[in-house]
Amino acid sequence: MEQNLPAKLAVMYGYANLSALARAMRPEVERVHGSAASDDAILVALRRLRGNVEPTTPSSAVRDVIGRSAVAVRTDISRISIARTRAAVRVVMDILRHSHEHLVHLTEGLESITIAVDARAADVLNAVAGTADVLERRDGLAAIIISSPPEIKQTPGCLIPIFVKLYEEGINVEDMTSSHTDTIVLVDSRDAAKAFSSIDSLIKSFRGSA
Repeated sequence: MEQNLPAKLAVMYGYANLSALARAMRPEVERVHGSAASDDAILVALRRLRGNVEPTTPSSAVRDVIGRSAVAVRTDISRISIARTRAAVRVVMDILRHSHEHLVHLTEGLESITIAVDARAADVLNAVAGTADVLERRDGLAAIIISSPPEIKQTPGCLIPIFVKLYEEGINVEDMTSSHTDTIVLVDSRDAAKAFSSIDSLIKSFRGSA
């Protein structure tokens, strides 16, 4: 359990399907103990653990990286997904060349492009792409931008305390991406102040604690 962080969090916060988790864990339990195990026995053990699982303590390396990070917020953000056509690519490239200050993040899939920009740039993109090529648009978002030191690229688990904190605050993450040492989290604008404050408090709590 200690090495399976998703399972540990699911049990700790009470949203795990314990029967399904027991079945999933049985091969690993049998491997560790070198003998056959039953789903029922694992289920009983998981029920005993529920409510008694200690939160995972971030490593000193994770605390150091988060403690040296900074957080900023941008509001009035729209996320728009468009079909990956030549016209759409031209529009996106034009935004990158001439209006890059409007861009928050860009992800490109095999059949679509998703771009998070301020509302004005989203309107331009929407108009040029047309309703046939616009797959989805979500307005009224805020971008929480966490800038971290270069060590974040070699330190596993740095994002877990951040997302656990947002979960504890009841904040839904609409989208997430990263660029070099920046982590960009999109949330509803109504949650922007709470998201910023909670991550800022987390960063400050880790400073000097590594």
